[in-house]
This record gives sequence, structure tokens and C-alpha cells, in this order.
Amino acid sequence: MELGAVRVGKRRVGWWDFVPAVTLVLLVALLAQRPPSGDVAWQLWIGRQLSGGARLYRDIIEINPPLWFWLAVPIVRAAAFLHISGTAMLVLFLGACAAVSLIFVRWLEPRQWPFLGTAVALAFFVAGISATGQREQFTLIAVTPYVFLCARRASGDGVSPSLALAIGMWAAPGLCLKPYFAVVPLLLEAWLLSRRRFALRPELAAMVAVAAVYAAAVVAICPDYWSVVVPLVRENYDAYKIPVTMLLLSVPVLVAAYGLLALWFMKPRSDEAKAFAVAGLAFLICYLLQAKGWRYQGLPAIGCFLMVSALALRQLPAAAFGALGLLYALATTNGQESHVYAPTMAATRDLKPGSSVLVLSAYADPAWPMVEVRGFRWTSPYMFLWMGNNRQFLVNAATKDINRAPVRIMIDRRLNLLAEKRVRIALAPYRRGPTYGRFDSFSQR
Repeated sequence: MELGAVRVGKRRVGWWDFVPAVTLVLLVALLAQRPPSGDVAWQLWIGRQLSGGARLYRDIIEINPPLWFWLAVPIVRAAAFLHISGTAMLVLFLGACAAVSLIFVRWLEPRQWPFLGTAVALAFFVAGISATGQREQFTLIAVTPYVFLCARRASGDGVSPSLALAIGMWAAPGLCLKPYFAVVPLLLEAWLLSRRRFALRPELAAMVAVAAVYAAAVVAICPDYWSVVVPLVRENYDAYKIPVTMLLLSVPVLVAAYGLLALWFMKPRSDEAKAFAVAGLAFLICYLLQAKGWRYQGLPAIGCFLMVSALALRQLPAAAFGALGLLYALATTNGQESHVYAPTMAATRDLKPGSSVLVLSAYADPAWPMVEVRGFRWTSPYMFLWMGNNRQFLVNAATKDINRAPVRIMIDRRLNLLAEKRVRIALAPYRRGPTYGRFDSFSQR
């Protein structure tokens, strides 16, 4: 018997079998100490408001479907019960989800477990450190066992119906977070159809059933999403699209190119590598369709192509391309850019936690995560004024927000709101304070 190995049933278990679990624990412990990103702070804030009885899409105007914010409610409640930050609790939640996915991977790929388990854990959390806590990270975590299952189906290996059903139900919430993600099972199923006869397998039936239940729940619980938010998004949100040339030079696209090069030189090409390449291409399509260029939106594509690169690392010359893709992803993973919200942090340093604040800007990062970090009350139903291309809507929203009487208001000069008479009248009860970067500050008299 090898040193450090024990026999469990018919197989030997060595210290290397625990490397994926140790890797996951270390990653979660380190990331739980990071400050939240703006989107994460906003999600946690919404979770607390919903816990207090606020109504999503009526009291809080959010452009995304409700599932991620419904999940925030038990997360913030657990954080309060355990007396830890919401950010740490969210990372612990993602760590627990990652552990579930690793268990599925262990059942599906026992012969490659230590290597694949470690690679998967790294892909979950290292692919986008600055995006920790984004809904796309949860999608990557939840969908990964389904990708491995598709690889097994392509190989003709049998899988128990109960395991397939569980994996389908596990993947479904991740795919339901954004409508774009419907592309992923469609492309994977098309790839399988090119290899095998079509069959209504348990995992596919489970995903369709969960998606149908979720869609019905959105209609029943959040009718305002369809009547208020969808028209607003259609009218205003296209202003955030970036040129195609910038999209094609973005990190997700470049990492995908490295992963596809690694797959090209991989001989023989494993079904696992092919399945992750197909899933990565599907997620890349989702990223390109959104046309915003925000790296976190490409996080599932990055994670899938890092898995392709990791699988290629076991061969040469594919290893060179796999290593290059991995190093590029790590080198371009930016940290929390606290300097973005430094002006609003400086403008509110004299306020106590619980004070009400308002930041009027066409961008979220000046206010978030500042509000969460300082423990302020946010008085606006909007995360930020993303509908800034609609001037009338912008002025109406800003005026209503000011009339809610926050203690401190910061206005981004690029919006030119002080040129509007209605805004100046609303600011009459305030005295003008110092200027912080591009922000003018106002305090109650």
C-alpha cells in the first residue's frame, strides 16, 4: 500500500483525494475577507429590504429577474444570525454550492478526481476574483456538473437516473438567473444530438420543469417586472452597449481563444474538454449578446475555457497554450478598485452608520459598495441612474430621490442636473458643501 493511503471499500484513498476540498476551503477563507463589489453590495442591500417587507420592482427598481435577489434574503438573514458580514455569508454560500458541485464531479469522474476536483475549484473562484459573488459565478458553479454529465453522455457511459435528475435540478437555478443562459443547454444538447440519438433524459426534464415553475413564480409574485421594468430596459439600457471591436478584444474572448487553441492541439481530445468548449462557446455567445463588455458577464465562459486549458495541461504541446490561457486570466484579474468610490467615501466620512445618503450618478461604482461598507441607508429605489439617456426620466427620478430628504447628497457633475430648475428647487433645503472629485456635495441645513 502507498504511503499515506488507506483502503475504503475496494479503492485506496490517499491524501491527494482531499486536495480539492482543501483548495476550496482555502479559497473561500481568503475571499470571504475581501470587500464586496458594487453589484454584490446592491444584492445584499435588496435582500435586507425584501426581508423588511419591501416589494421588488415597485419599491426597488432593478433590471434583472428576481431569483438572485430572492436568494439574497436567506443569505442576509443567516449573516445576521451568525453576526458576520453579508459579504462573508455570500462567499460561504458560494463555497457550500461549490462543495455540492464537487461532490457531483466526484461521482461522475472518480478516476480523475483529484486533478479535476482541484481544477474545478480553481475555475470557480480564481477565474474572476474581482467578480466574487456575482450571479455569473453561481451559474458557473451550478452548471459545471451538468457539463461533466454531458461529457459522460457523449462517451456513452451510463448514469443513474436519480443522479442525472439531481444534476439537472442543481443546474436549473444557475441557468434561470438570466434569460441569455438558455443558449447553454440548447448548444450542449445540440452537441449531444450530433453524437447520440435524442432522448428526453432526466436532467433535461428537470431543467425544463424548474424553469417553468420559476417563470410561473415571476408572473405570480412579480407582475411589475413585466409591466414596469421590461419596458424601461427596452427604452434605455441599450445605451450601455460598447463597440464590437472592444468586445472582441475583451478578456473573455481572449481566454476563449487560448482555450480553443489548447483544444486544437490536444490529441486525443477528451469528451470533457469538448463539452467544456461547447459550454464555453455558449456562455461566450451570452456575453456577446449582452454587448456590455463587463468582464463578470463573461465569467462562466472564462471558467469553462480555463477547464479546457486545464485538461490540455496534461498533454504537450497543448500544455503551453493551456498555461498561457491560465496565466493570462490570472494576470488580468483586477482587484477591488476602491479608488472609484473614494470621492463618495470622503464626502461621507463624518456621517454615522444608518445615515441616509444619495448619490446621483449614471454609474453604480461611486455609491456601491460605499453604502454597504459604511452601513448607510440608501434612499433611492435605483442602484444608479442608468436611464440617463432619457433626460425627462432622469430629472423626474433625481427630483423624487432628493425629495426623500437624505442627510447627504452627492451629484455627479457629468449629469448636469444643477442646470435643471426642478432639481435646484428640490435642493433648496440643502446647503452646498465641498467638491469631491467630480461630485458636488449637499447637506441638510
